[in-house]
Amino acid sequence: VSDVLHSMLPVSSAALLSDMFHQHAMIRRGKLDGSKEHQVYRGVLEMEEMMLRWEEELKETGAKPDIKELLKKMVQVRFPGWEQYVYMSDPSHLTKLLQFILTVSKLQRLQRTGWVRCGVREPETVAGHMFRMGVMGYLVDGVDSAMVGLCHDIGECIIGDITPHDNVSDQDKAAREDKACRDLVKDLPGHMIKNIYQSFRRYEDQKTGDHAAKLIKNLDKFDMILQAWEYERRDKKGKYLQQFFDSTATVFTSVPIIKWQQELL
Repeated sequence: VSDVLHSMLPVSSAALLSDMFHQHAMIRRGKLDGSKEHQVYRGVLEMEEMMLRWEEELKETGAKPDIKELLKKMVQVRFPGWEQYVYMSDPSHLTKLLQFILTVSKLQRLQRTGWVRCGVREPETVAGHMFRMGVMGYLVDGVDSAMVGLCHDIGECIIGDITPHDNVSDQDKAAREDKACRDLVKDLPGHMIKNIYQSFRRYEDQKTGDHAAKLIKNLDKFDMILQAWEYERRDKKGKYLQQFFDSTATVFTSVPIIKWQQELL
């Protein structure tokens, strides 16, 4: 992994990501260094595995499994709300946070509508798109842009992926997405509401001087043509996704992304 990263990225970015992957691999093997970060990350990995099994049981049986074991793991990891559960026997805070996580997880199964309409085989999911947006934002501009990238489509776990073909006006689409995001985060701790909803709003508002929001807006369009390019190469069906390249021909304003567009085309 380290060799691949150093062959593709600037030294500083490659070194940082390589170190993060090394830490991940060590923790997966149970080789923790005793730090709080290692302990928390190990707990998160175990929590995620438990959630996958919980979702699989739900899928197989159709009956909603008990969440007690999930809540106990959240307490062990010290998710916000664990104190109320332990000392006040009040599971409501952890339950609401768990519901948020499970709802957002729907994005892992929600295929992006534009590719589905074009008959793309095994199209990316919204979660996959958001992940790559976060990675690109991080590589270009750091954590601030990564956060905007990770949250920009988060409301789609409630309302789905609305496209221009759905005959929904821009105003109505914006209102639906805002309400969905509000409904999604309303029961979370205050700092989480601020981080998630504010990141979503920054992307939507595109305020003057908000470099991260404008960068992610550009990256959103670039990710679309990058994905189209990948599908055309994979499917060997010619330029069957040319409409996506045509619609973004003159939209880019960020210098590095303009260069990427030129190299891609």
